[in-house]
Amino acid sequence: MANAYLEQGFLPLWNQRFRCEPQLSGDAHRAVAAGMNLDSVFSFRESRTVGVDYTVHWEGVIYRVKREHIAAGMRGARVQLERRLDGSRWLRWRSHVVALEACARRPAPRDQRPRQARATLVRSPEEKARARQRQLDGRRRLSETYAQLHNRPIWQAMKDSPLPAGGL
Repeated sequence: MANAYLEQGFLPLWNQRFRCEPQLSGDAHRAVAAGMNLDSVFSFRESRTVGVDYTVHWEGVIYRVKREHIAAGMRGARVQLERRLDGSRWLRWRSHVVALEACARRPAPRDQRPRQARATLVRSPEEKARARQRQLDGRRRLSETYAQLHNRPIWQAMKDSPLPAGGL
């Protein structure tokens, strides 16, 4: 019912009120410029940085630039990655357009060396006591310096302190 009203009632009134003849007759489409790649024009693009090993990470996959397409200045450069409608992946850098290929995932390298146990530092009770005393002395000096504040800015109290800046 709604479609019948739209076709028989509304659209004729709409066209009668708003239709106008074009100023120029004929086809208004422009020709495609020579050298324009429509596959590239209609592709999805994202910007990425080329890694030091001439790879780019995109959509969870690592892609590499083939050796014959590597050029000076490509490493670390910002590039445009294109995913074309046919599913192919391309890299656009300066005036170069390069096909990308996915890298095969390498298994994580196993450690070839046998692991050695780390040497643990065993301190004597006297060394532990001296370390504890140094910590307590540092806290005491900090407390004494803080007690000298008397509503002064902390930078001024630190400047007047007998301790050097990194003395704790």
